[in-house]
Amino acid sequence: MVTDAALRRNEALPIEELDLTVRSYNRLKREGIHTCGELAAHSDEELLAIAGIGRESVEEIKQRLADVDLSLRPHDVPRTRATFVDMICTVAFHPGGHLLAVAGADHAAWSWEGPSPTFVTFPLPHLAPGGRGR
Repeated sequence: MVTDAALRRNEALPIEELDLTVRSYNRLKREGIHTCGELAAHSDEELLAIAGIGRESVEEIKQRLADVDLSLRPHDVPRTRATFVDMICTVAFHPGGHLLAVAGADHAAWSWEGPSPTFVTFPLPHLAPGGRGR
């Protein structure tokens, strides 16, 4: 059994530690995926949507993640706060103090009302430095 501390340590590993092929490694880095945890937060389908990542690359990635006791997120499991929390870039609060939304490094905003942990995602345009879209 993998302890929480070991899991967090493995999630924090840079993807360089996975010893991926140069092609897979370069494609992931171009997508802004730098740690094993960021990689594990993706599903097979999300990885296949990356230019240059095919079934062979996904199988390689799955095996290398398994070597460090991690796995890709199943396609039918939505991202959760646990897989998103390390990528949070911006938060918005209601004047009354409750959290309204967060925006992450994956260019998605997560919004919810009240204490419910049910998240709704919607894509954000990529913002260039200074907050202006490309």
